[in-house]
Amino acid sequence: MIAVILPQISIKPFETSRRFRRCLKSFFLSLKLFKFNVTLEMKLHHEVFCLLVMEKKIVRDNSVLI
Repeated sequence: MIAVILPQISIKPFETSRRFRRCLKSFFLSLKLFKFNVTLEMKLHHEVFCLLVMEKKIVRDNSVLI
C-alpha cells in the first residue's frame, strides 16, 4: 500500500472542496487505467488529506470511493 499525504491544504467548505474533489476524481480515473484500486480518506484533522492507493487485486472491482 502506498500512502500519499498532501499536507497544508486549506479547504473552504463548499466551492473549493467541490473543485478539489473534481481534481481528485480525474486523478483517480487516471490511476484506474493502471489497474489500481484507489481509496480516498478525507480527514480534515489538521487539514491533512491522505490518499491511500492500494494495489488492485480484484480486476472487476474498479470502484472509486469519494
